[in-house]
Amino acid sequence: MARRITEGKSKKEVMRCLKRYVAAEVYKLIVNPPVVPAVDDLRVLRQSKKMSLRVVAEHFNVDQVKVSRIERARARDDEFCARYREFLLEAA
Repeated sequence: MARRITEGKSKKEVMRCLKRYVAAEVYKLIVNPPVVPAVDDLRVLRQSKKMSLRVVAEHFNVDQVKVSRIERARARDDEFCARYREFLLEAA
C-alpha cells in the first residue's frame, strides 16, 4: 500500500488495485483448483491394523481430536497425513 501511495495513487485507487489482485488469485484457484490428497483410506487402514486413536495420537504426540478430524476430512494437514499414512503402512 505504501509503495502505491508513493507512486501517486490515492487510497481509493490502492484499495482497487488490492481488490483486483485478490480477485485474480481467487479466480486462478476457482479455474484450476489445487489437488487435495485423499484421506478416506486412513481410518479404514488404522482400524485394519487394530489401532486406536489414542495409540496414533501418542505416537505423533498430538491430540486424539486432531487425528479424528484428519481422518474425517474435517481438518487438513497434508504433511501430517503423509507421515500418518506412512506410519500405518509400516505398522505390523
